[in-house]
Amino acid sequence: MTWTDANAVGQFINRFRFFGHPVTVGYASGLTVYKYSSEPVPAPHALAASMGPRLLESKEPTDSGRPVRIPLTVPPGASRLAVNIWGRFGAHVRHLLDEAQPQAGSRPIEWDVTNDAGEALAPGSFIIRVTVDEQSESRIVHVRT
Repeated sequence: MTWTDANAVGQFINRFRFFGHPVTVGYASGLTVYKYSSEPVPAPHALAASMGPRLLESKEPTDSGRPVRIPLTVPPGASRLAVNIWGRFGAHVRHLLDEAQPQAGSRPIEWDVTNDAGEALAPGSFIIRVTVDEQSESRIVHVRT
């Protein structure tokens, strides 16, 4: 009863972290992130309203060929847009985009499945993270041959 869905992205919980003595906050994650708090949790509609517009078209894991198409939406008034790619174990592989004063609206970004040095990466699972100002969203992409 004290756990709430923090970002509605999935299931398969396998990591837990608790903070404070006594514990005042905790997280459980997998494909979904849950947050425990000793403080009352806002109602879901209040959380959704405070999160701002959706950046990624979907946060569900997906399969892709090459290049990987990343449909995203930049909200009006954004001051910075960044897109970064990590390998499935957290190694940063590509700083794809860092743009000041990005144009608002929907647009696709393409990643050619190379690292920062321009070297082609082997097929595998990657985490795409889109950040606009202080808001971030991530998606897992399984890249095929």
